[in-house]
Amino acid sequence: MTEKALPARRRLDQALQLWHRALDAYSDADEFSIGINSLIQALRSVTWVLQKDLQHRDGFVLWYSAWQDRMRADAVLRWLVEARNRIEKEGDLELRSTARVSLIASWLPAPYDEFDVPPLLPPHAIAAVLAERDIPKEVRDTGVLKVERSWVAATLPDRELLEACAHVYKILDALLGEAETRYGPGPAASPDERARNLEGLIAAPAVRTAFLHLGTGELVSVGRGPAPALADPDQTVRDRYGDLFARPFPGASFEERCRSHHEIGRRMLAIDGHHQTIAILLRGGMRVGITALDIEDQQAKYLVMDELAEMVARNSADEVILSTEVWMAVQLPEGDAQAHKRAANREDRTEALVTHAVARSGDSLTLMTPFSRDGTRIVLGPVQSDPTFPLALQPILGVWKRG
Repeated sequence: MTEKALPARRRLDQALQLWHRALDAYSDADEFSIGINSLIQALRSVTWVLQKDLQHRDGFVLWYSAWQDRMRADAVLRWLVEARNRIEKEGDLELRSTARVSLIASWLPAPYDEFDVPPLLPPHAIAAVLAERDIPKEVRDTGVLKVERSWVAATLPDRELLEACAHVYKILDALLGEAETRYGPGPAASPDERARNLEGLIAAPAVRTAFLHLGTGELVSVGRGPAPALADPDQTVRDRYGDLFARPFPGASFEERCRSHHEIGRRMLAIDGHHQTIAILLRGGMRVGITALDIEDQQAKYLVMDELAEMVARNSADEVILSTEVWMAVQLPEGDAQAHKRAANREDRTEALVTHAVARSGDSLTLMTPFSRDGTRIVLGPVQSDPTFPLALQPILGVWKRG
């Protein structure tokens, strides 16, 4: 932050520090209560400080009145104002320590239960106890138990408190960013620094969430990471792949973008002999996120796709393109002993590169390239279209449906 930052920006930075202190105190009821009260008061004071500092500047009143209308229309911001008034006049917020438990065993929205729990009981301990219950074998073999610990306020029962405050922080950050551009002294932080601040707020639920692999009884985590070849090709990448990533899309349509990325995948597969699972997020036809996904089994696939759906929401993406290797096998008659086995577990399996593309508009397309191996050489088959919508992308549709 620059020395000449707006006073309101310094106040918002203080609120960010209080937010992280409250997260650190999540398992201590008294400390969390103190932290959340201080955080709410700090967030509420940002707009007061901004108005006091800039109220005499030309055009401020008219510009700020438009922001006031936007903020009054936000239910969480209205709650924050009421919560601050309650803290000042009546005392601490009435808090509940809860656990939301979901059983993830399909691509449909997972059923869940929510109940009060002691603050000192961590999510992994709750998951271990619940896993001892009677769960059907077919669910236990492929399912994941998700346990999310939350603090909620009686006056905002449907939102976790730190997530609600993070929502307010993002709006205030945007407000101050515009004020800094209009009234100086310019941005208080670089775009990268602001992005890291926001990413810290986004990543916080992982601290209070546990995933238990019902098949093994072990805790698991979501596997994803950067896809550097696509995101930022360096000289090593250029030496290996040539101009593969340098050229623009051949066209602006949804189908052309999908076909372009599938062709990139085919060429990477031919060069490398394998293709890691890569997801590309787009907004308005432009890339806004790229990530590599680590999928070891069906349980991991559920978690990864759920996390990918949340990435879509965070980036306001309106298209997703996912390329991956898959096993394939021909459909067998119902009475065949192999009929219900997954393709990966069958001896007659074959390989293919698949690219799924789905758009918020409702468009979807799946392209598939069967391939075989001749020693170390990849032999690519022709590109085929598959009209079947991939169920694995259902969580992304759910995010778009929520709005």
